[in-house]
Amino acid sequence: MGRNTVLTGSLDGTAMLFDAQFNMHLHTMGTLFNTPITAVTLSKDEQFAVIASIQAQLYDVGTGNLIKSFKGHNDLISSVAISTC
Repeated sequence: MGRNTVLTGSLDGTAMLFDAQFNMHLHTMGTLFNTPITAVTLSKDEQFAVIASIQAQLYDVGTGNLIKSFKGHNDLISSVAISTC
């Protein structure tokens, strides 16, 4: 995206992506969760976001669309990271 992007997670089970330079809300993600968002991260190139609660979800930052869900945890996830290749 090439801008100052901020990703937040909330107790309401949503994550929001903002353009900090223009103070604009870009996308709301994670509305599939019925539990608080416990971890968020952006890829270094700002193309992908991961948000987590009881599962982790990978999103396309440009569209806000869900790419993939990662299931298997039995409790809330406490951290997430994205590696670059």
